[in-house]
Amino acid sequence: MNGLANHDARHYDLLCRTSDELGSAGTLLKQGASEELVLVGMHNGLRFLGAIHRETTAEDVLAQIFSTFCIGK
Repeated sequence: MNGLANHDARHYDLLCRTSDELGSAGTLLKQGASEELVLVGMHNGLRFLGAIHRETTAEDVLAQIFSTFCIGK
């Protein structure tokens, strides 16, 4: 594979992983699962999307999650 094909395959894989994680989070949300369980899929989805452009780090995602959700109550 050439560099562009590798790049496209990597993006496709990351988008598929994002879709899977967000789909799982949506299913858990519909089933009434706890926020913590739903957030795992959301966190993973954001991490995969961020990996495409290498703009989002785990620390960025966690900071956003903890700034907007009250976890543990």
